[in-house]
Amino acid sequence: SRAYALTHSSRLLLERLGLWRALEPCLCPFDQLHLSDVSAGGGLCFGPEDLPPAVRGEGSQPVGWIVRHQGLMALLLARLQQHARIDARLGESPATAAPGPWGNPDLVLAADGPGSPTRQALSIGLWQRGYRQSCLTAQVLLRGADGPLDGAAWELLRPEGPFAVLPLGDGLVQVVWSAPQGRCRQLESLGDAAFLDALAGALPDRFQPDALRDQPRAFPVALQWAHRLHRGNTVLVGESGHRCHPVGGQGLNLCWRDVAVLHDLAKTVISGGISLDSLPG
Repeated sequence: SRAYALTHSSRLLLERLGLWRALEPCLCPFDQLHLSDVSAGGGLCFGPEDLPPAVRGEGSQPVGWIVRHQGLMALLLARLQQHARIDARLGESPATAAPGPWGNPDLVLAADGPGSPTRQALSIGLWQRGYRQSCLTAQVLLRGADGPLDGAAWELLRPEGPFAVLPLGDGLVQVVWSAPQGRCRQLESLGDAAFLDALAGALPDRFQPDALRDQPRAFPVALQWAHRLHRGNTVLVGESGHRCHPVGGQGLNLCWRDVAVLHDLAKTVISGGISLDSLPG
């Protein structure tokens, strides 16, 4: 039940891959991004006028979009299965999977997450630093003291960690609550009423939580960087190669920057600019 914040770099990639229009029904755009430092008592609000000139020149654009995990993954997995030249191995490590329909593949993309079995099988080392925090996510129905909540996202910098409020439409939001690991475990174990009481104390004064719509879930966060991003014809993509704190929606959008770079390189191979063997490097 997670949701993600998408930036314009991700929108441009999805348009290039012919996915954006199909994804639009799953998107919740927001025209304001409120950034607030709770300890300092100050903040900023970013709007469409703060977008880069190249983006503003494309016409009316929101600051960003929120997309739900289920709708996004349904589209991506369906397109992968339909593509004639992609052998999608879900739940398998490319390092140990049986040969595909074309024998040895030209390129293996290992997008198997921060614990990447592929990275381990290839003996690629990892530099990492665990944060003394976890992130807790929950979907909550809110009401606002001064009008509708839709169309705005919030990032609060609180003493215990960043706290995001992502709009999903009709007053429903996803909360991404960073806090010490013990605090997240305690929040995860609370009943609905006790969790909403705790949430009310963390939210800005203008928000009031009405109902919890899913079970809060906490996950650990860490900074990770693989010692190298490829070996042979295998390339580590996304969190198999790098991982950061999810503050500001950086995780997914940075992973998709990997895809954009690989797409550009693949086009260069097709045009004869570089050889296929040099693509992973």
